[in-house]
Amino acid sequence: MPVERQEELIAELWALETTGVHLRPEGGEEIVDAFFPAEARPELLSGPIWSRCDAELLEVGDVESEDWLARYRALSRPLDIGRFRIDPREPREMDAREPDPTRIDLRIPARNAFGTGSHESTRLVLEVMPALEVEARSVLDVGTGSGILSLAALRLGASIAVGFDMDVGSVVTARDNATLNHAFPRLFAGRIGALAGRFDVLLVNVLPHRWLPDAPAVVECLRPAGDLVVSGLLTSEVPSMLGTLEPLGLTHLEERKADEWSALRLSRSAGI
Repeated sequence: MPVERQEELIAELWALETTGVHLRPEGGEEIVDAFFPAEARPELLSGPIWSRCDAELLEVGDVESEDWLARYRALSRPLDIGRFRIDPREPREMDAREPDPTRIDLRIPARNAFGTGSHESTRLVLEVMPALEVEARSVLDVGTGSGILSLAALRLGASIAVGFDMDVGSVVTARDNATLNHAFPRLFAGRIGALAGRFDVLLVNVLPHRWLPDAPAVVECLRPAGDLVVSGLLTSEVPSMLGTLEPLGLTHLEERKADEWSALRLSRSAGI
């Protein structure tokens, strides 16, 4: 399907009660893998949603029911990242141990392969966050996923953290994680256009092609002299990213790297 129709199709798929959606860019188009109970097959094959969304149905097949992350969770151990200790195990498997006073504990059970801090892009943001001095500042988490960055901001003393994601399932998971960590960001499923007001800190850990069309609206949510952290981009994509953001009134302050991934810290000019 065309990339620009993805939000419309995903909304249709959620209306049909999909159990999950996975997006894959391919040659200027978007391949969408959507999962459904077997009894939904007739409606999927005959339904009009494909033509309405300018999409082509490529394949319908059976998938064995399996917990894809069971082995990952079984082998996972708490991970120290900067000031944080991230525990990706199920709550019943987490250690009943004395907290380390030098670390901030975050419990983020692995519900997907992304958002537990194991990926370089998430790790880079967690490493840079203490330098942002978010205490008593407002934080916006764009593409919140598991909610890990919103929770980290609150644990660092942010006055408020707002997180949103286009994926309804991610927001549900983020709310579960909020309860587990006794920290409660304001969460919603939707886009940047649903927000009013400005924030002191913006955290954007999203693949570039998914948010750059909304870059002016995202930057508009940042207060003058506020901090923007952008991650989820390859080091090779940094020049292009700066070429998009700097004309919007942002100044590049710092780049952090981990393997082939980079995170950028930028500041909005005080008079904008």
